[in-house]
Amino acid sequence: MAEIFLAKKKSQISPSPHSGVTQETYRVLVNRCEKLAMYLGANTRVDHVKRDAFQAYEQWRLDGHGGKIPKTKTTIKTELSTFKSIFQSIAIKDKRVISNVPDIPEIKVPRSESGHRRNHFRDDELVTFLKAVDHWKEEGAIKRSTVLHKQIVACAIELMLNSGIRIGAVKKIRWRDIRKNPKDSRAQQILYRIITVPPENNKTGKEYECNCEAGLILRRLQAISAFTKPEDFLFCNQSDGKPFSSRIWADYWKQIMELSGLQANNSRRFSYYSLRHTYATTALSNKVPLQLLASNMDTSTKYIQDHYYHHEPEMLTAELNPKKKRRAMTGNDIYRTYGSQ
Repeated sequence: MAEIFLAKKKSQISPSPHSGVTQETYRVLVNRCEKLAMYLGANTRVDHVKRDAFQAYEQWRLDGHGGKIPKTKTTIKTELSTFKSIFQSIAIKDKRVISNVPDIPEIKVPRSESGHRRNHFRDDELVTFLKAVDHWKEEGAIKRSTVLHKQIVACAIELMLNSGIRIGAVKKIRWRDIRKNPKDSRAQQILYRIITVPPENNKTGKEYECNCEAGLILRRLQAISAFTKPEDFLFCNQSDGKPFSSRIWADYWKQIMELSGLQANNSRRFSYYSLRHTYATTALSNKVPLQLLASNMDTSTKYIQDHYYHHEPEMLTAELNPKKKRRAMTGNDIYRTYGSQ
């Protein structure tokens, strides 16, 4: 059953948003199918699975079975949701095999998880991280191309910190997607650029434009890259101009994290997505209006409030308590002045 489900999903793998499943989604589904087989038994007949078969699944996972113990109940809930989809796909295809899908227990997600916030780099962590990136990109390597590729990825990291563009879209940016803003002053045009993220590169499947401080980063990238024509990718292998592989991005991030020491003996974990979160958090602390930030990041104000905004009342005295304008006269003053006339 799981193999049939995975075969169908594998045929739907597509790099374009909203036109199938991504390679990463497929990898996650494979992992969940392995858990399903471990829990029910790989040789169990599908039509012998009882209605209450998954009642003990949550405790089974919390006891350490099926891999690492989940850090959140949300993980268990999404795994069960996948199992339900697998059974339903078989039931719909051939009701002779299974007429009743097993009941999926309701997993109550605590409020602390419903307001989940992704890890961003705090001020001290960001300083440590950037020092590690600077040291890492200059480290000696046997191949000159490796040093060059490190410097290019370092530019990508800085671009993400200054724009909040998702890592998936950053990997596919071409030089033709970047332009100066004709409404900016000459001084502003040195620092700022507008980057267009086309729908085929965007997670949401729609085009949007991001105004960001990327001028100096792009100038540095142009100086070191051999591929700067309009159709070329910004961040690419310098031997053939093809985008870096997922393995290179993953390996480089792992090297930087190990060098920084930020994840050693620390429950906080960071990924390329943390750069987007850091951009949002920094912009909010700099009083960028929520609506403008949401549009510039291609997300919703609610999503920013739920996932990025950190309420810090200690920092908001002036904003929450502005000087109130006083009226020249109160109602009583007006009555006393004019009422007797």
